[in-house]
Amino acid sequence: MPNWVDRATDDLMWIAVILVLYLLPAIVAVSRKHRQKIAILVLNVLLGWTFVGWVAALVWALVKPARQPVTQREFRRCPYCAEPILAAAVLCRYCDRVLPSGWGAARR
Repeated sequence: MPNWVDRATDDLMWIAVILVLYLLPAIVAVSRKHRQKIAILVLNVLLGWTFVGWVAALVWALVKPARQPVTQREFRRCPYCAEPILAAAVLCRYCDRVLPSGWGAARR
């Protein structure tokens, strides 16, 4: 192979490595299924060229999003031990008993 082909291949490899490193915050956000992955991508693309913007996007991608509070309606009392458990549960986490089918939807 001619020398320029090897050099062009090396250049393309370095461009790919730099692009992956530049977009690392967005890649992390997508792989962690972050709720704000589009906003992180926008921040990464627009301000990632500054070190502060890149670090901010990476920290944002690594921070675990706050869980949505579970409303009281999603809980039912276990028919065996009376402990509150999720209505969609199949097994009580307190008494380890299998719950009857449809028990969570019985009372609305």
